[in-house]
Amino acid sequence: MHTPQTRITPTEYDWLDVYKKITSDLPLVQRLTDQTIRDIIRAIPAVKAKGKKKAEPAYFDCALVHHSEEAEDVGLDGK
Repeated sequence: MHTPQTRITPTEYDWLDVYKKITSDLPLVQRLTDQTIRDIIRAIPAVKAKGKKKAEPAYFDCALVHHSEEAEDVGLDGK
């Protein structure tokens, strides 16, 4: 996936498309699996109850993204 660098400062007159879900195929990690892993990242706001329709809670996934090749050798420590 490629995301170009932009320096846009939104104003109150701008209209932005917002996606509820993005799907990405993760690069292979030979030590773990030979299969492609598909990751789904969701950001869905809560929906209030209306009429007979029940309320739905918000749902937000977390994604860790590195944008530098130097990040390849950095690990996470769960302390």
